[in-house]
Amino acid sequence: MYRRNLDMLSKIDIQNELGKSICVYPLNLSNIKENSLNLCVGDYAWTTEGGTVYCDEDENDKDKRFMLNSDEKHQKKIHISKNGMTIVENYVLLFPQSTTLIETKEVLSVGNNIGGTYHSKVGLVANGLGHIGTMVGPNFSGDSLIAIHNVSKKMIVLKKGESFVSVIFYYLKTNYTKSNPTVSGHTDKFAELGIRLSQDESEVLNADWKKNFEAVKIKMLESAEYNQLQKILKIQKKNAFVKFFNKKNIFVAVVLIIAVTSIGVLAHTMDLKSGSSVWSDRFWNVFCSGLALAVISPIIRWMINNADK
Repeated sequence: MYRRNLDMLSKIDIQNELGKSICVYPLNLSNIKENSLNLCVGDYAWTTEGGTVYCDEDENDKDKRFMLNSDEKHQKKIHISKNGMTIVENYVLLFPQSTTLIETKEVLSVGNNIGGTYHSKVGLVANGLGHIGTMVGPNFSGDSLIAIHNVSKKMIVLKKGESFVSVIFYYLKTNYTKSNPTVSGHTDKFAELGIRLSQDESEVLNADWKKNFEAVKIKMLESAEYNQLQKILKIQKKNAFVKFFNKKNIFVAVVLIIAVTSIGVLAHTMDLKSGSSVWSDRFWNVFCSGLALAVISPIIRWMINNADK
């Protein structure tokens, strides 16, 4: 399978590749953007620094719920150890001037013709988070471990399930036939990072189904979101078909058919008069194979554009 190198996938491309070369579970249709797929904060996150925070349990605004210093409202003291889990309730705490490692909620699986890059979201970068610079390689399957750098002097809070990173997909020029060596969630690097997983955490992050494209595919295909998408796509195709056969396009198609038929009849008539097949041969070999294609192709493109209006 050959394609032009670095063909970025649009929203339509991503939707069409779901279940073919891209699988995401759980699938959230609202996370499929114009030319990217958003991934959300999962259930696991670790801080490289740690520290003490104070919580106002009556505050629902995530940006006001936690503070680095106590006051009359923020009285609950919470200590988070270095290289420890930095999730409090349903919130991920990103300490100032430190790195936080976040496992995505979604399991992402791609085929041998797809590559990708992870990108920061503008709103988060504007608040003081550093840019993300890493890739998803062909044949990868698993959780994504995203390193978030808080370069500001304030604590930043993310909520579990909140989208925080975008993936842009590309078609590869040639298929990559080897298996991807990247371990799901990069759990193989945790020991050198000083992160210790409990048995339950290890079982969840290292689940066998996450490492297998077909297993991820089955879970996605059985999800309500995927089946909803298929219904939407069927309706869109039906609407596109109906829009194509509007009055203008039908008129152009009829005129085109009459014109081609008339030329064919004229060629046949001239052959009957001359007793040869010269004009019929010219009609089929010259007009239909060459001239007609040169004329009909632009007309068909015009009809498609006319249907989109």
